Amino acid sequence: MKDILKMILYGAPRILGVLFVFQISEAALSILLAYPSLDLLIGLLMKIPWSIFLIFILVFAWRWEWIGTLGFGAYAFWYLAFVHGSDAGTFLAMAGLPVMTALLFFIGFTFKKDILE
Repeated sequence: MKDILKMILYGAPRILGVLFVFQISEAALSILLAYPSLDLLIGLLMKIPWSIFLIFILVFAWRWEWIGTLGFGAYAFWYLAFVHGSDAGTFLAMAGLPVMTALLFFIGFTFKKDILE
């Protein structure tokens, strides 16, 4: 396998995972700035636990790709199953990116020996 492809397969899910956590955290920050009241607490309690969950998933997935596959896949499944009323762009960003990250972690897990050679 070519060296550039190896670097992409190793780094892409990790970078995409970090960017997705930043996206969720930014959404929590926008709630903080928009609603400085009781709605703030409700909004933060909806967003912050998922950011923390995905940060823990990323820490362990850095070494064990199957954890990233399961964690990001579980988040995408939860989002599709329980969140309703959003437009297509929001669903694509909030469920599509974790699915893509989970697939990239799965590819990295499957071809780990070839990537790390």
